[in-house]
Formats: sequence, structure tokens, C-alpha cells
Amino acid sequence: MNKKNEKRQKHLWSRLTLEGFVIVTSILLAFALDAAWEEHQEKGRQFEYLQVLEDEFRAAKLEMEEQLQDHERQMSSIDTILQDMERGENIDNRIFFSLFGLFYFGPAHPVFSDLANTSSVDVLEFGKLRFALFEYGKLKEFLTNLHSREMTFFQDHMEPYMARHLEYPAAFDPDGPKVPTISPDGSSLYDDPYFRNLLLRRKGTIRSQLRVGRQIAASIETILAELAVAQGR
Repeated sequence: MNKKNEKRQKHLWSRLTLEGFVIVTSILLAFALDAAWEEHQEKGRQFEYLQVLEDEFRAAKLEMEEQLQDHERQMSSIDTILQDMERGENIDNRIFFSLFGLFYFGPAHPVFSDLANTSSVDVLEFGKLRFALFEYGKLKEFLTNLHSREMTFFQDHMEPYMARHLEYPAAFDPDGPKVPTISPDGSSLYDDPYFRNLLLRRKGTIRSQLRVGRQIAASIETILAELAVAQGR
């Protein structure tokens, strides 16, 4: 009788052990499946971030190209004015039109801003991309400060001076007839060192933005390249 009881007890313990093993295995498997699903969702969210970031920076690339072209045109216009002043030649009034351009680099960056402001950029597991994004943000902020200085200088000094010496109808009609409204005879523009200094100062502010703009353009190219790598392309 004792042997039968012992046999039953062994069978019971074996069954309980097996059932316990199955239960524990089921729980562990459920945890593993949940973890795998969360990881899958996280990877999906990360991939969506990468795709939208790429769209943002492709648009930023086009906007920066436009700004670089605008700044180069302004530099060329200032050089032309300075050369004409030096030679004492007539200045086409319309060339001053380009000096009123105050291009602001402000691409739409909802995802980039979200990543930066919430520190969720840590979800990006790509070190080079993360560093490139931080570098871009630093350069963009620096360019914004340079633009603010240029705008203050233009509004406080250059624009008031130009308003007193230029005929705006001609300056703001780039498709109109060429009218050399400023000539060496009796014009203070040719012998006023203040005006020359204004042009040189404006050229300096534009040159600084042009330099940083080119750095940003290179940074954008790096970001786009790293985004392609991150997406397995």
C-alpha cells in the first residue's frame, strides 16, 4: 500500500512539475512576445521618424540653396556698386533693389524640433546621425543670430540712408527701363565715406551668413547621407 502511495505521489509531483514548467514557459513566452512586439513598434516609430526627418532636410536643402544664391547675388551687387563708385561711373538705380533682400533661413522642422526639445533623439541608435543633427542645430541657431544682426543694421542704418538718396519707384521696378538716376555730378553717394562704409559693413554681414550657410549646406548633406544609411539604403 505504501508503495502505491509513493508511486501516486511521484506521479502527482511529476505532473505538477510539468504543469508548472508549462505555465512558467507560457508566461516567459508571453513576456518575450510582448517585448518583441514593443520592439517592433519602437522600430516602426523610429523608421517613421527617419522618413519624416529625411523629408524635412530635403526641403531644408532646397531652402538653403536659395539663400546661398540670394547672398551671392547681394555680394555681387555690392561689389558692382563699389566698383562704379571707385570709377565714378553712373549707377543703375535698380541694382540697389537686391540690397533690400533679408533672406531668413527658416525651414519647417516639426520632427527635428520634437526630437531636440523632448530629448527623444535618444531613440535614434545611430551615433553619427545624432551628432550631425546636433551640429546642424548649433549652426542653424548661429545663422539666426547673424541674420538678426543684419536686419537690425539694415533697419537702423542702411535703409534710412537709402530712403533719403534713392528713387524707390525706379529701385523697385526691376522690369522697368534702365535709368541711371545716380550720377557723379553733385551726388553725395560718390564722395560720402559713410555710404561706402555702409556697403562694406553690409557685405561683411552677408559674407558671415554665407560662410555659415555653406557649413549648414554641408551639414544637411551629412544628415541626408546618414539617414540613408540608417534606413538601410
